Amino acid sequence: MHIPLPASAQRLTSRAVLLLLVAAIASVGLLTIATATPAPAAESQSEWPSMTLTYAIEGKFGGLDQPTTVQTWQLSYDDQHHWSKERVADTGEPRTVGEIHRLEGTTFSTYSAESGTTVSNEKPNVAVDWWLLPGREVKLQDQGYEEEPDPERSLVRYTKTESWPCDRTIPESVGVTQPDSCATDDTFEVTESVLYRTDVTPMLPIELTTAFNGDVTSTITVSDVQFNTE
Repeated sequence: MHIPLPASAQRLTSRAVLLLLVAAIASVGLLTIATATPAPAAESQSEWPSMTLTYAIEGKFGGLDQPTTVQTWQLSYDDQHHWSKERVADTGEPRTVGEIHRLEGTTFSTYSAESGTTVSNEKPNVAVDWWLLPGREVKLQDQGYEEEPDPERSLVRYTKTESWPCDRTIPESVGVTQPDSCATDDTFEVTESVLYRTDVTPMLPIELTTAFNGDVTSTITVSDVQFNTE
């Protein structure tokens, strides 16, 4: 699943971004695992070490009024142009388990476990996911996110709250994409919080949480990181 950038990057239309924020979610209880494996020495300031990473996306895909489901993905990452990720679990769409996205140089391919078919295209700049970009923390600093360092655990958190306009033109058929307060208010608050490991260069995000008016609507959690030392 390739999701465009939310509030912390270029703004899309309010309707599109709201739908994307609703679709990205997970919980926080496995951070100890995600920070347990020491990172090798950095070979580049702009590229992560080769690694295998497991992360979960828990959310109400399709709208705030939908049931919460969890997707779990396993990523094999060599560099930004050579990686593959597999959907290893999905409580909402179990038939999609086994789906694989792969980038080999400039060739991007998607394997559908449901149909048993692979589709390939020339797409040289496909990111693993919008939140999993080397160096994204620099942009967060430039965009006014508050920094909360935790040097004892080699962590740092960036947080920002913005006011977003309510959009009463979204049809009901799209699903519930805004908090209930938009029935009477003109704006609502969107808070994004990103937790990074600072012992990895560039820093590695291990948790991202989004909240509407203080209520968590989305969290992505990295549950396991294994660095390839060979």
